[in-house]
Amino acid sequence: MPPPEEPSTPLAAQPTMIYRDPNAASAAVLVVGGNDRGREFELTSDEVTIGRGADCDIVLADIAVSRRHLVLFRDGVVFRPATSAPATARP
Repeated sequence: MPPPEEPSTPLAAQPTMIYRDPNAASAAVLVVGGNDRGREFELTSDEVTIGRGADCDIVLADIAVSRRHLVLFRDGVVFRPATSAPATARP
């Protein structure tokens, strides 16, 4: 798949776009903006961490990404993100 074209509007102003290829042999993450734009990473394990930290499975070189930015879990044949913060109870 070719890398996406450079956006004409700021990335923050654009909607999130998810593309799923029903014929794909495996799951992958395609970076669509920032320093790693155009890079593609195959998801080969049941848990994948993404971030700037050297201990992440996918390391991105972008200051807008936190050290441990995202964790994806395989849920059957679909990857789903972990919740970013624990739920809090209200009094």
